[in-house]
Amino acid sequence: MDMREQAEDALRPSAEAIAAMRYSDNATIAGELLAATDRRLLDIGCGAGKFTRLMAQRGATVSGIDANAEVIADAERAAAEAGLVIAFRQGRGEALPFADNSFDIVVFSNSLHHMGNMDGALNEAARVLTPDGLLYVMEPVAWGDYHEATKTVNDETAVRTNAYAAVQQLPARGFTPQTELLYRVRRRFARYEDWRDEQITRGAKRQALFAKQGEAIRASFAAHAQPDGDGLRLDQVFRINLLRKASQ
Repeated sequence: MDMREQAEDALRPSAEAIAAMRYSDNATIAGELLAATDRRLLDIGCGAGKFTRLMAQRGATVSGIDANAEVIADAERAAAEAGLVIAFRQGRGEALPFADNSFDIVVFSNSLHHMGNMDGALNEAARVLTPDGLLYVMEPVAWGDYHEATKTVNDETAVRTNAYAAVQQLPARGFTPQTELLYRVRRRFARYEDWRDEQITRGAKRQALFAKQGEAIRASFAAHAQPDGDGLRLDQVFRINLLRKASQ
């Protein structure tokens, strides 16, 4: 365990504290914290565009960027099917193809920990934000049932810890923290196989792990999944950091 992981582990709440966290969902929290109407918003690492569509539906003028050309094509199709005008670009968060002070809100929605250079991506976010603009970072946290079950397949403890450490350096770069919020999202599955299939669709590496370590992965899932009606539930913990860029 490196120093950053040790720092995150030191902040880890008890199981009781996690259980006491509010249940919500990412769309509800974004609606509470972001007044998007008539704002220019950039979603960095937008993936297939779920968050961009949400913000466009709430009145923002939205752009989305992602390094993966295939998911950008998916995002464009989904936006067109929803009748939404969203400007999608293929590109890297560390080298944004936008002018300085172009956006009122910049978002990393479950994407900062995927950036190859997190500090570089945050520097670029700061560059394209207007003075007094808002930076919204939503990240899954390396705590909770979903994380514990899933880390047997894809352990993101280190990169999520590094992402939080990078966010904590933003006040030194002229950002003022506005809100830090932790909450839980219920992830429901009718049975183990549904969770397994969700994981397998995310790449050949995970498929190989299930083929090789299937019984151990199933046992980890069973140890952390909670009964939920006729199915099972894993609680996933998220953290929102909302910061405001200096006014110059």
